[in-house]
This record gives sequence, structure tokens and C-alpha cells, in this order.
Amino acid sequence: MNVIVEYSRLQTFLNVAMAVVHECRLRCTEDHLRITATDPAQVAQVETTLASDGCESFETDGEVLGINLEKLDDALGFASTGDLVLLELNTETRKLEIEYDGFGYDLGLIDPESIRREPDIAEVDFPARIRVYGHRLERGIKGCDLASDHTRFEADAESGEFRATAEGDTDDVSIRMDSEDLQTDIPEAVSSLFSIGYLTELVDPIENDTEVVVKVGDEFPLTWFYELSEGNVAVTNFLAPRIART
Repeated sequence: MNVIVEYSRLQTFLNVAMAVVHECRLRCTEDHLRITATDPAQVAQVETTLASDGCESFETDGEVLGINLEKLDDALGFASTGDLVLLELNTETRKLEIEYDGFGYDLGLIDPESIRREPDIAEVDFPARIRVYGHRLERGIKGCDLASDHTRFEADAESGEFRATAEGDTDDVSIRMDSEDLQTDIPEAVSSLFSIGYLTELVDPIENDTEVVVKVGDEFPLTWFYELSEGNVAVTNFLAPRIART
């Protein structure tokens, strides 16, 4: 593995993964770097790729590296936007050599077999598909956090609206997240309950003007897809629903 990539693009890729896990398997394919992981509670999943076309130089040989993302993030802590970061695997020492702007760091790798097995991203036939802007999705999630620790995503077939709602001990919140200029496909009314704690972590890497494709169902899991860094970082998140007590 010998990859040169601009710092902010690499950091964007890593931030998406760190919203879910602190250790992961980094797969180095011919076309991209890929991280697929689930959190320890197996509630949230992430699959993210950094395209080879988004790198200054990209040479890989199918390596699978065990990475401590927090240590890698620390090693990049002295880089600035525009810096070119070299990531090179030293096959003798089994360390990832990191270089940028005169700074060098050798990162010890983890045995990939000791890291939680990569999940299969579930293939689910979601009834509703809505495109939303990142800032409206974030507003809905964080607005509901004012009243409760969980939120219900509701899609209404008649009005075409997509809302986040929350009912707390004393306060209630309802926030519309769809936009008139983005397409919605809601053939039937659906509603599912999710943890705001998880949603807050997952929405944090999304930029304000990013278009996010959200798929939901009735007491279904949630999945959303978006792209960052001019389409060079692709992200799919999956979140299991909370079961409402009756």
C-alpha cells in the first residue's frame, strides 16, 4: 500500500467511520479504501469508501489493515488543509508509515482478525425514500434532542412530508425535514423510533448542503446514503430502530 491523499479528504473519510467505531479493518482494493463496521452494541453500521480517483497517488495490493482510528486521527493532528499525506505500509515492521509536511509517524497495526467481523449491509425493501439536505436532517435530530432521548421519523404519504418528532416528559417537538426542491417517494405512511444519541453521531459528519437519501419504513431500520469531498467519499449508514414500549 502506497497512497498519497490530501489531508482534509482523508480526514473526512476517517470522521465518518469514527462516528461508529474506534477500531476497524481498512480494506485496500484496486478502486478505493473501504471501511465497513458496526458499533459494539450492533445498533449502528457504516460503510464508507475513499475513491482512488480522489487521491494524488494510489497503489494497493488487496491489503487488509487493522487500524486504531483514534491513534491515526491523533497522528494526523498536526496536518492542515492542503497538506498531502503519504500512507505507506511497511511490510517488514507491519506498521503504517505516515508522512506530511516534514512530519513522520509510524503507526502500529492491529491484527485484523482481532477486530469485530465486518457486518453485511442489510438489503431491505424500504417503503419510503426521501432526499433531504444535511442541515435540515441535523436540525430535526438535534431539535428533538431538546425534548427526549429518542425521535420518531415519520413520512406521510398524503402530504409528502418527512418529520422528526419527539415526546418528552413535559415537552413535544415536531420538525419538518424534507424540502420542496428535493424528491420524495412516500407511497404509504411510515413511522419508526430511533435513538437520538446514535443519530447525533451519524449526522455529525454530514455537511449542510449535502443531499442525503434517507430510506425508512414502519418500525423498520433506517438507512441513509450521501457523498462528500466532491463525490470521492461515499457513505452508507444503517441504524436499528428502538422498540416502543406498549
